Amino acid sequence: MLIELHCHSSKHSPCSSVSPLDIVRDARARSLQGIVFTEHSYLWSHEELKALKSEAEVENHFVILAGQEVPTDIGHVLVYGATESIAGEVTVAELRERFPDAAIVLAHPYRGGRNPATAVLLNEFINGVEIFSGNHTVRENCRGILDWHRHKFTAVSGTDAHSSGAAGIYPTQFDHPVRSAADLAAEIRAGRCRPFFKEIPKAGAIWK
Repeated sequence: MLIELHCHSSKHSPCSSVSPLDIVRDARARSLQGIVFTEHSYLWSHEELKALKSEAEVENHFVILAGQEVPTDIGHVLVYGATESIAGEVTVAELRERFPDAAIVLAHPYRGGRNPATAVLLNEFINGVEIFSGNHTVRENCRGILDWHRHKFTAVSGTDAHSSGAAGIYPTQFDHPVRSAADLAAEIRAGRCRPFFKEIPKAGAIWK
């Protein structure tokens, strides 16, 4: 199951120029099966998500969920499975205490040439690292892959879409069906997901 895990809409993120409806359409055009809105410190309500799904007229199996992006003491993180909007900067320890069943993912940690410390990548309170991001350069994405192979943490990818046509470029592949935010959090916490590499359909194969 391919899901866009990181996108921002103009409805709830002032930094974005793309409507929620266009984000859904972009993801559908790339044959994804779901999308997660991760607005800055704002969690979409079930009523909002239901109304958007009706407006978008997508199939029942296409999931539209909500997480949020939150500033913390180790950088921005994506939180999936929280039950309320999280205002202001918090520590990841606080996040884990407040939302023990949520999945916490380090967001675009290589952006701007940063080289996150091993202690950050393997922080006990996070459940994964976004190694592929639309906010990374190619070199930064490659650094993420190297760290993933070196440290064996759970890795995801996310487009961090803020403009039309971007959503779905860097989806994450899930081994099991995801139907709710709780499902999403559980699958990430269990490590049953990985970045989707369209360019490498069969690892280890020799192509002629």
